[in-house]
Amino acid sequence: MWNRFGIDQYMEDRIAFFSGLRITDQFFIGSRLHADRFAVSVGDYSSRNTVYDADSMILLRPLPSISIAYRQDNIHAVMSRKRRDILSPDSSFGVVFSPEPGISCGWNYLHNYDGGINSWHVRATILPSFSVSSGYARETSTYAVSAILLVKNVTVTYGFNYHAYLGMTHRIGITFTSAPVPFEPIVMYRKKITEEITIDITSCSPDDL
Repeated sequence: MWNRFGIDQYMEDRIAFFSGLRITDQFFIGSRLHADRFAVSVGDYSSRNTVYDADSMILLRPLPSISIAYRQDNIHAVMSRKRRDILSPDSSFGVVFSPEPGISCGWNYLHNYDGGINSWHVRATILPSFSVSSGYARETSTYAVSAILLVKNVTVTYGFNYHAYLGMTHRIGITFTSAPVPFEPIVMYRKKITEEITIDITSCSPDDL
């Protein structure tokens, strides 16, 4: 994954590699290795700095419609105080509820260098390859909107948000996967089954099956 965030005077670029493992249908673990480049350009001063770190994640699904997750960012920064000046050892806990296919809403609590941030989001997958979402973070008074387009193995994300200090900012991201991961779209119409048909699958024709 590659992701860029910032303004002309300050820019963050991240390249990341993900790996996940399904322990059971209800329990998943994951990790992420990333390289971050920070670029500052103000007047006659400019600098670039690149650092490396790793994150870990746990996901629980007690019910098909509920997901509970915890993530610990920048593990090296947890152990090294010097690293915390560059990358904060953020931790995140959240719950997502999906009442219907293609629709989800969630709450997340992020603990970072400045304290805790509560945020809420709503997401709707309109098509198998297109999804939109919006969110709000209370403590930072940040509003955000994003759109995600899936083209085979490539996911393109564009979003913008209004921040109390940075003003209007934009976010662009590109994610590559080894196999297509189609979205689960909103079910606009469900065909009601009014008749039960029984067939012998050992002797029926392909058309009957």
